Amino acid sequence: MSFRDLLKRQVENLVSTDRDQPNVSLEQDLQNQFDSALTNTIDPGHEQREAAREAAAIERTRTQPGLGQFVTITGIAGNWEAVEMSYWDETSNAFILVDRRTGETAQLAAVDDGTVILDSPRDQHGATIPGAFWRVGNRTGIRLSGAQLGADGTRFVNVTCELSAEVPAD
Repeated sequence: MSFRDLLKRQVENLVSTDRDQPNVSLEQDLQNQFDSALTNTIDPGHEQREAAREAAAIERTRTQPGLGQFVTITGIAGNWEAVEMSYWDETSNAFILVDRRTGETAQLAAVDDGTVILDSPRDQHGATIPGAFWRVGNRTGIRLSGAQLGADGTRFVNVTCELSAEVPAD
């Protein structure tokens, strides 16, 4: 949105609303536009370099080596692959997932009491799924077959996976 459009919105906001209830969103938009203009004046090309750095980071994430174990998440678009087991102990584990199309990441975690949580790019879903977490010898993982995970009781996703990894030596 151009600075001109933001100023026009600001004037419309001042004319049409109660001055005791400012439009916080509009004020933030104006501040962001001002900061951007100031940064580009001080450091021309800054936004382009930042965008290029961000695109490179997303591409590194999207293409990092994975475990070859895919997760089907009905309700969240993506081609999700587990890339690493990020946390574990005797009673829990978690796997970092990467959408191979966009580079977005998510985390699927399970605990031996049946708690399963999917931290997705836009929301957190959870449920109690007995047996989802498992550990046998030096391997641990998460096993789900169409498990329904909910977010605040209104939004649901179904997750299917068979994830496993070797428990690192102490």
